[in-house]
Parts: sequence; structure tokens; C-alpha cells
Amino acid sequence: MTNICAISTAVGGAIGIVRVSGPDAIQIVDSIFVSASGRKLPDYASQSLAYGNIMTDDGQLLDEVLVSVFRQPHSYTGEDSVEISCHGSIFILQQVVQLLLNHGCFNAQPGEFTKRAFLNGKMDLSQAEAVADLIASTNVATHRLAMSQMRGGFSRELRRLRDRLLEMTSLLELELDFSEEDVEFADRTKLISLSEEIGAAISRLTDSFDTGNAIRNGIPVAIIGETNVGKSTLLNQLLHDDKAIVSDIHGTTRDAIEDCVTLRGVNFRFIDTAGIRHTDDVVENMGIERTYERIKNAQIVLWLVDATSILETLNSPTPQPVSEETEFAEESRSAETDHHQENLEPVESETIENEQVESETTFHEQVESGTIDKEQEVLSPSNSILEIRDKIIPLTAGKTLIVVINKCDAIPDDQLYDIYNFVYTNSGINENETIRISAKNGDNIPALTDMLIEAANKAEYSNTDIIVTNVRHYEALVHARKAIDAARQSLDQGLTADLVSEELRDCLHSLGDILGDFTTDETLELIFSRFCVGK
Repeated sequence: MTNICAISTAVGGAIGIVRVSGPDAIQIVDSIFVSASGRKLPDYASQSLAYGNIMTDDGQLLDEVLVSVFRQPHSYTGEDSVEISCHGSIFILQQVVQLLLNHGCFNAQPGEFTKRAFLNGKMDLSQAEAVADLIASTNVATHRLAMSQMRGGFSRELRRLRDRLLEMTSLLELELDFSEEDVEFADRTKLISLSEEIGAAISRLTDSFDTGNAIRNGIPVAIIGETNVGKSTLLNQLLHDDKAIVSDIHGTTRDAIEDCVTLRGVNFRFIDTAGIRHTDDVVENMGIERTYERIKNAQIVLWLVDATSILETLNSPTPQPVSEETEFAEESRSAETDHHQENLEPVESETIENEQVESETTFHEQVESGTIDKEQEVLSPSNSILEIRDKIIPLTAGKTLIVVINKCDAIPDDQLYDIYNFVYTNSGINENETIRISAKNGDNIPALTDMLIEAANKAEYSNTDIIVTNVRHYEALVHARKAIDAARQSLDQGLTADLVSEELRDCLHSLGDILGDFTTDETLELIFSRFCVGK
């Protein structure tokens, strides 16, 4: 093994650390370090500190430092290691590294210290990958997951499954040694039961990936509703940034806009979607279809409704607006009726009332038949809520659905109760799942944040739960599940031990790939190349 060195801290801090690891690490650092006590570094015990000076090759003082000595195997890498704590000047740090290179070190590659820790048996591969996750953690949840995995929670579960698999394969392979004597060492009923138990455990791990992915990349929150109800304005409020274009023009948002923000330690991924309405615009319809897909993939759905539009409905006996063409046709029919009124026979009032009801109820039928252009159709809020409700409720099963009544700053206080009652009646959502806000003014946004945090905590895992966050691990687990299912089917069909053993070994290999038991050099290079230098 060569001796490697690298700066292990971010630039700009008061203190910087240069890390050195390798068989000659202590001797190399000793060649540029003068202890205040006069002792040589090789005389220091493991896990001890030495105070002194780093000297240049021409005998000049570079910096006063603390040197930490770690002797193998009691170090991060499992090798002799030294950490030099300097002042945080990038000039000083680079000069220390240059001195180390002059005395026999090589520049460490990205993740090389952690890679050596893996190769020297200090951690398995899943724990090594958790180191990168820990460095990249941005909130409480991601930090907790990374710490749990780095401390071996996931590894212990995989090793438990692997031991059970080895128990199965050893019995089956023992039978192969006595195949000529037709002896069965493994009870097939017990093997089937064991394979089902292992399959269920692997399934629990793969199923946890949705939660892990949400925690790692942000809990997906879809913001939905009709056009111009304030979805983009709300997104901008939550992100504290003008991420989305805000306009009074209907259909401005044609595709989903998303961004992440951490609220009180929880990472959310907010998604502003295309407004739901009837339109003949092909591109806008594609955006609306994507809205429904986003609802399916979201964990939390914020359904915005417009309080001012609802108030207009409550104050108007006939809330259905129609197109200009329809208004013109109505005026023409009215004039024609006046012209011929004298020649008409008297009509019973009940008949007139029935015709009026029929006229009102067939408006949407005319839209569907093409008599009225869909592009011109604007639904009343009551019909709009009913239509959206019927479409999204089936898509939100198992999710948190919050109805957000927007633009409440424009509503008199004495009419807010009527609006609330209107929303409850038409949306079917309980009062504790509804909130009134003003996205434009930011009114009640903190209360909405409280609801989001509460919804996120409903799905929060306990400290003992094992959550899969890594795509590589997930793919290996999916393969392992297929292999164990195939083994169980082979046992059900009474196939020979050699066929069952092959499928079990395939499952073992997939689990071992996560731990690093069978990982290729190419895979290792790919994994550790994603690490930062110095870790």
C-alpha cells in the first residue's frame, strides 16, 4: 500500500485538517514535524496528540499544529494514520500537502481513505456508502438514516438473511454429495417456510425504498387545483423564491415545476402542477395528464381552491357562465320568441319551469357533445370541486390530502364560515384537513407548514426501522427477491436440489453484492469516485 495524503476539511474555516494514511504515515509526518516536547512521533502511543511545528525543507516555520496519531488497526482506514490540524489558510494547507508529497506521499483519490477502510475490513460496503450519505445529509431525517446505516443496522439485517440462506444451501448441497444414495437432509416443508420468511424480509426492505427515497430526495408534495387558484404563488411562498411564473392568464403552467426546501429539519420536494380544467390545447392537456401522474407519486397533496370564486357562487343564483357564441344564440332566440309571441298558444307554467331545469342540466351535455366549445367552458366552483374531487380522491388513497382555501384575505370574516361549509360539503374533506391562507400575502403559511410537518411525521420511521435509500442496494434487493421466489417455486414443484441451490446462490450473491462480498473492482471504483477527496 502506498502512503496517501489529502486536505479533509472545507476551505474557509478557522481550522483545517490534512489526513495521512499508509504504512509509513507516522514516519513521513515526523520528518516535517518538530514536537514541542522534543519527542519523535513514532514514540507516541495510538490515539494521542502531539503539539508542535510544521517546518519547511529549508528550516522555516510554516505553522503551529496539533498532530493526532492513530496506529493500525485502531484507525479509520485500519492503517497507520496521522491527522494534522493546522490553521485554516488554504495556503498553509496546500504547503503542508506539498511537504508530504516531497517526503513520499501520493495525492489521495476521491473516497480513497474510506475505500481503504472497506478493504481493510473496518466496514462493509454498505457502511462505506453511508459515509458519503452522512457527509451529504441536509436534515435530521437524512442524518439519522445515514448514521443508522453507517453503524451497521442495515448490514446486520442482511447478514442475518444471508446466514439463513447459507443454512438452506448447505443442507441442499450436502444432498448433492450423496445424490447416488437418494438421501434428503433438508425437510422440504421447512425449506419452503424458510424461503417465504426470507422473501418477506427482503420485500420489507425493498418496500422501504419509497420512504427512503422520499427522505433522501425530499418528501414529494403535489400542489394541484384549477387554473389561477394560486398554485405557483404558493410554491414561491414555500420556497421563499420566485421559482414559478405567476400570471392571471389561465394555463400558464404547462408542466410540473419542482424544487426542494428543508422545513424544520424535514426535506420537502414541492411540485407545482398544471391547472386542471377543460381545454382543447394539446400541450396543456399533456400537462394536466402529468398532474394526475404527479398526484400518484406524491406523498402529500395540497388541493388549492379559490375562496373569491366560491363567494361569487354563493352570491349568484345562476353561477354558470357561457361562451360568447352561446350568449349570441340566446339573444337571437329571445328576439325570435318576442316576434312570434302573439301567435303562440298559452303554455302551462309547470312546463316552462321543466324546460328551464332541462336547459340548465344539459349545459355540460352540450360541452361533451361539442355544441359548446370546451375551451370556453368555465365550471362553477361547485361543479369544479366535484369534478376534481372525483378524479383525485381515488389517486390519493394512502396519502395525505390537504384542502387549502386560498385568497381568504379578500373575504369578509362573516362569510368565511359559509365558504368553509361550502368546501366541506363539496370536497368531502374534514375540517382538520382544511386550512385557509393567502398565498399572495403569506397569511397562515406557518400553520400550513405545521400541517406539512405533521403529515411527514405520520410516515416517519422509528430509530430501529431499516430504510433503504441507495438505488444500488434497491436493485440488488429486487434481484434477490426474484431469486428467492424462484427457489420457493422450485421447491413447490419438487425440483432437484442442484436447481434450488443455484437460485439460492443467486440470492446470496445479490445480498453479498450490497455488503461488498462479491463486488467487482469496477463497481468499487464507481462507488468511491463519488466521494469527496479526503474522505
